[in-house]
Amino acid sequence: MANTKSSYFDKLRAKRESQATKELPVSSELPQEALPVKEEPLFVEDSEDEFEDAISVQRSEDFTKFKDALTNVLGPLGDHIIEPLYQKFSGYDDKVLLAIDYHLRGDVKMKVPKSIPPITLSMDVKRKRTRGIQMPLTYNKRASPARPTESESKPTVTEWKRFLGTLFADAYATRPYLKSLSYLQKMSIRSLKPRVLTGKQKKRTSDTAVIRLYTSTPGDVSDGREIGRLKEDLTRILAPLLDLCIFEFEVTVALETTKRLMIGDEFYVKIDCFLTSGAFEKTKSPINELDTMKETRTNITNETEEESNLRLRKFAVAALFSRLQIRPVKAKDSLGATQVNSSDENPHQIIDLDSDEDDLENNELSLDELQTFYSENQQSEMLKALPNTTTPPAENFSLQLREYQKLGLSWMLAREKELDVLKSLNSSGSDLEESFTSQSIDELQLMEDGVMNPLWKTFRWPKLESKDVHSDVFYGNMYSGELSLQKPLIKSSLRGGILADEMGLGKTISTLALINSVPYDTRSSFHGDQYASQTTLIIVPMSLLAQWENEFDKANNNLNHKCIVYYGSSTPNLQSVLLNKTKHIPIVVITTYGTVASEFARLQNRGDLFDFPGMGLYSVKFFRIILDEGHQIRNRTNESSKAIFQLQSSRKWILTGTPIINGLDDLYSLAKFLELEPWSNLSYWKMFVSLPFKQKQAKQTLDVIKTILEPIFLRRTKSMKGDDGNPLVDLPPKEVVIEEVEFNNDENQVYSWFKDLAYKQFRDKLNSGESLRKHLWTHILRLRQICCHQDLIKSLITDMKEQNLLPEDTVEHDIFKDHTEMMEAKYKLYDKIDINNSECSICTKTPIDMSEISITTCGHTFCLNCVIEHLEFQKKKNQNRSCPNCRGPISTYKIFKVRDKKDFDFDIYLYDPSKVSSKVQALINHIVTLKDQNLTEPVIVISQFSSYLEIIETELLLRVGEKNIRCLKFVGSLSKIQRQEILEQFNNSAHYGNQITVLLLSLKAGGVGLNLTNASRAFMMDPWWSPSIEEQAIDRLHRIGQQKTVKVIRFIMKNSIELKILKIQQRKKQLGEVVAADEDEQRRVSDEEIRMLFEE
Repeated sequence: MANTKSSYFDKLRAKRESQATKELPVSSELPQEALPVKEEPLFVEDSEDEFEDAISVQRSEDFTKFKDALTNVLGPLGDHIIEPLYQKFSGYDDKVLLAIDYHLRGDVKMKVPKSIPPITLSMDVKRKRTRGIQMPLTYNKRASPARPTESESKPTVTEWKRFLGTLFADAYATRPYLKSLSYLQKMSIRSLKPRVLTGKQKKRTSDTAVIRLYTSTPGDVSDGREIGRLKEDLTRILAPLLDLCIFEFEVTVALETTKRLMIGDEFYVKIDCFLTSGAFEKTKSPINELDTMKETRTNITNETEEESNLRLRKFAVAALFSRLQIRPVKAKDSLGATQVNSSDENPHQIIDLDSDEDDLENNELSLDELQTFYSENQQSEMLKALPNTTTPPAENFSLQLREYQKLGLSWMLAREKELDVLKSLNSSGSDLEESFTSQSIDELQLMEDGVMNPLWKTFRWPKLESKDVHSDVFYGNMYSGELSLQKPLIKSSLRGGILADEMGLGKTISTLALINSVPYDTRSSFHGDQYASQTTLIIVPMSLLAQWENEFDKANNNLNHKCIVYYGSSTPNLQSVLLNKTKHIPIVVITTYGTVASEFARLQNRGDLFDFPGMGLYSVKFFRIILDEGHQIRNRTNESSKAIFQLQSSRKWILTGTPIINGLDDLYSLAKFLELEPWSNLSYWKMFVSLPFKQKQAKQTLDVIKTILEPIFLRRTKSMKGDDGNPLVDLPPKEVVIEEVEFNNDENQVYSWFKDLAYKQFRDKLNSGESLRKHLWTHILRLRQICCHQDLIKSLITDMKEQNLLPEDTVEHDIFKDHTEMMEAKYKLYDKIDINNSECSICTKTPIDMSEISITTCGHTFCLNCVIEHLEFQKKKNQNRSCPNCRGPISTYKIFKVRDKKDFDFDIYLYDPSKVSSKVQALINHIVTLKDQNLTEPVIVISQFSSYLEIIETELLLRVGEKNIRCLKFVGSLSKIQRQEILEQFNNSAHYGNQITVLLLSLKAGGVGLNLTNASRAFMMDPWWSPSIEEQAIDRLHRIGQQKTVKVIRFIMKNSIELKILKIQQRKKQLGEVVAADEDEQRRVSDEEIRMLFEE
């Protein structure tokens, strides 16, 4: 193999040695020392005769020899590859070398001259003789076919360079080298600048780059010959760094070779990497470049040279740091309510390049990581400097704050840069407070003067001596590839932030404490004539208008502090109310998201949106704007969000228990509202958040998100503990139980038919590759509705039965043969029962309430729930259905009920079990049990279907009885006044005696801001796609003020799609994903989740 491989070059070498022996004169007249010393050359030299012979040989070689030479170096190749290479290079002297180079580069677009270039020798090629001695031959190096747009990068003189680390890499030989490489033999490295390609030829610039290795040292570039090249993966990293003069590299042989090198042989090199002074020169910011782009730009292929350099720099710097194993060393702090960095060092972690610690982490986004990033931020340092004793002025605020709320108030005052107020509210003279007033104020002020840009990290130089050392550290931004010797500071003018405490921890009270601590702006002269310096605007969902107004009244202790509600048709003129007055200016105006959107739409129609004075909420600039349930603006393209963005204020706050709902991009709208620079720049956001996350760079994206939240984010949860080790808030336990319910015969038959239809559609669309969500969503919805109650699709079932699309009922029921038989059995019962003395032999209840009485055909009375449970028990045991009293045959379809009838004592009618769903029956069983135990506390029933709540209300009143139960319905269609009335009735349920109050709550309306601590029991009638939305509704009960254990029962149908939804919920928990109740469901369920629903 070796002989075949080198046959072509051995022929040339033999011819050269033969000529050298013949042409060298030997004269006895010359001194011995005058004779030239024969040295073995390192490369195959290109003499004049050799060129001519080589051309002759190459022109006479046939395709077989060309193929053998190529395959010996490159391995087996198909003729479809070799033939084009032969045709392209057959006229060239070094066609084999060119073909190998061409193939290894993969440069299928490389241009070559059509004609054979003539052989021209310079004058230096001619032999020159001096005193009869033939001088060594010198000639110009013959280059490969010219690439007009490519050139080698020239070395740039740098002021200084500093060692960073060492790489070891494989290289491959591109020409023969007739000696073995020696250990630590020096080489020079040069980058072949990439060609500028246009049109269809355009590629990524780094894909066409080449790194060449030369035998000479960097100081002797002119005498060196190319010996090899680095492989493509490393070339993509090093080439941009050389071209942009960011790094210099010193190359030496890392492993001595045992034989001479032939084309394609590999050898091992050591590359010492040096950062140069050019790396720290200020570059054009990628963000400045992006600012010039329009948000609607879609043609991203037209990349400018500056954009290309920025992209290559970002990739190359990050990739080289990764190759050198330079990784951030993260502090493993424990998370708590007042998490702080236990280290006494600078809070910005210094990354030691000499450290051997390996900090590789999983790239998966889990719920734990989501919760961690909620808590892990630089604010822990600020919290460490803040007191947990801050109390609002007693003359303004009447409530008592918990310790964590006092700390939260301190944080909010610091975020608003009200350090003087913070100092005054903690100036009672204790040692702790005195320490805060002297030292901590200075620390907080230092933080406000400028903090290190969170995108940057601090790196420590390796511990090597160097006279060019400017400092022990340098700074790097791995997201843009920028480097700096000066600490990059960032100073934000934002006064505000995001209070993201978990639901039930009292964000409303904390916010009112802030308002009463700083009700006015004392620097109002800087904001113009339209500035409402004494008013805070609070924007809330409509369901919370009354609650915020009530909470303000409870907390207010100053008769001069007023609150007005800006809602409805009779809204006041805000300019006259808030401006040019000295008295009776309200410190709080409460309005709704809908009101803001409505006024924004009217202003858009008028065309004077940006002209003061505007209209209503847009006619003034507020002192402070607070968004309650602020995640409602997460979709920046919604009209409501656009309206919120246009409101003006000097301070802005967002209150939300779930800042991330649909995905990480939800945070962009929050940053835009807060005017948090530079994150409110959409191009900036896309570069550092959206695009990396879409490219599956979850770990990197989460790091960026953490940096966004660090300055402006505070979140505490109920599970956190304070400094004393006790929970932040002492809440009673919460029990959530899943109760699986079985379909009855009718439900099972209808569900199975619709399920088969849905599965057939699923298989068809899966095979065709069409969108599953688009075609299967209706089927999924129908299956979910059947699990709740067949009446939700009653009209559809009726139509399908009329068209004979539904199969006949194949289940045999013990029913009456006809109407006559039923009427005969019914009239016999009138003489057999005594309503006033009725007794249930199963539960021994006497008398039985008329709404609960059931009568068997044998004339015995029972509670309906009791006899149905008895029959179900016998069914499970495969026993004959028999009467508990006389053992006579009975059936669910032959049970009679009793009701009031005008002019008669009572009326008997046939009970129809198909009219009551299994879920509703299970709910009724629980409520009847509560009533039997004399537990008349309020109960909450939650469903996502408003029509289902209406069915439940009808069934409860009919089955439990209007005398025993009172139903209140809270849904999204209610007006503000109706909502307020229902909540007042629910909170005063104790005044209704032995009646059980049931609040039928829509999931959408109940997941926001309500305080329902009057109840401790809840029933979830159907599962939602996201567990967090259900948890929001449950947390309406489990919050501050709850005194009892909260018990929640979730009804789930066995062997149904609801069990699959539970699996999706678990998956969302693992992925840290949540879904909003007020968004279009169909857009929030992926095709992958659709497949999960139809897995067998």
